[in-house]
Amino acid sequence: MVPLGYTAFIIDVFVRSIVGWKVSNRMNIDMVMAALNQAIADRNNPKDVIHRSDRGVQYLSIRYTDKMADSGVITSVGTRVIHMIMHWLKRLMGFIKQR
Repeated sequence: MVPLGYTAFIIDVFVRSIVGWKVSNRMNIDMVMAALNQAIADRNNPKDVIHRSDRGVQYLSIRYTDKMADSGVITSVGTRVIHMIMHWLKRLMGFIKQR
């Protein structure tokens, strides 16, 4: 049996591509920081991009928000666009489960 875990994705919605991800057995700040760092490096330190997330405590942590501010990433917390992203993620997870 495969142990359960958590996955953090950073998605570039404009190009519909995952630019950062991390899998862990715990949902914590270190996991989402790793995904964020990968995304920032993958996109060569982009400026004035918008990071949209839900209100999860790991996404609102001081370490996470400071890293985004230092990198020039604009934060946006809420639920309006989350539904579109969740639909895309559900399709992605269905694909991954088939593999």
